[in-house]
Amino acid sequence: MCQHPCDVHNPCASGAICINTNHGSDCSCPEYYHGNGYVGCVPGKTFILKNYQQIINVLYPSVMDNVNICQYNEDCPPDKYCDRLNRRCINPCIEDSCGENAECFPTNHAIECRCWDEYVGNPYVECSRILGCRSDQECNQYEACVNGQCVSPCQCGIYAICDVINHQAFCKCPVGYTGNPEIACQPPQNPCEPNPCGLNALCELDRGNPICYCPKGLTGNPFKNCKPKNPCDPNPCGLGAVCDSSRQPVCYCPERTVGNPYRSCVEPVLTPELCKPGPCGRNADCYVANSREECYCRPGFIGDPYSGCREIPRSACEPNPCGPGAQCIITPEGHSMLPIST
Repeated sequence: MCQHPCDVHNPCASGAICINTNHGSDCSCPEYYHGNGYVGCVPGKTFILKNYQQIINVLYPSVMDNVNICQYNEDCPPDKYCDRLNRRCINPCIEDSCGENAECFPTNHAIECRCWDEYVGNPYVECSRILGCRSDQECNQYEACVNGQCVSPCQCGIYAICDVINHQAFCKCPVGYTGNPEIACQPPQNPCEPNPCGLNALCELDRGNPICYCPKGLTGNPFKNCKPKNPCDPNPCGLGAVCDSSRQPVCYCPERTVGNPYRSCVEPVLTPELCKPGPCGRNADCYVANSREECYCRPGFIGDPYSGCREIPRSACEPNPCGPGAQCIITPEGHSMLPIST
């Protein structure tokens, strides 16, 4: 349970007041008394300070006359607050807590910060100089300097059109309207005759009011100019594709790319053709079977088709496989053999 420190343990002297402060306790002498609240308090001499009815404890008349002694802010004049550590009434602006370019004013025992003249902002953080104009030349050509601010100088009448040229406003009635543009322009009986809209725009009435719009196939500001739509704005093509408004269709894949131009165009993946040239050896031919390369010796040749094929000999003894001076004969099975001597 949370309790006041003074309720748990009162360290003050007899007659002194225990004050709960920041999770601790402090001892103070009551009104009209002076001394050390931890040691003892004795009656003191008092008087009233000017119109604030402030109680002053005069401990040392020759040195401390007219020094404000306080216990609470209410013991001080409104332009001071109570420094409870030293029991003195001091100016709260003695430590300037205002922002940059701001001034501190003591008010009701606290501070009030105000920006300097011709400055604006949060006076407790920072005030900045008011930025304004002094002449029309400091504004862009479509604005004028009015009361230190660059604003539009237009103050034309109802339905009037205002053009600003070199900081000056010129009022005029729209085409087909009559009257004094400085006061009001009177609309024609049929606001769409003559056409008040922009170039190539159409006009139609909506509850008696003219509505300007661009016809089908044109786009733009109907009050200024309608022009053919650009089929490439926004770009309808896919990644890597090119849009050309003069082509039909407008999207196409550039050279050396393939794909759907409305989705994406990519470089083609080159897959090597089988058997071109192939893994076969000399005098062998390559064939594709089940997406695999297979080599075969050509007719009249035998051997390993992957390393090389040789021509089939006319007989088993050609060339002679026997040693020097030996005779080669062919067996009934067609094999060569060396005759056995008897």
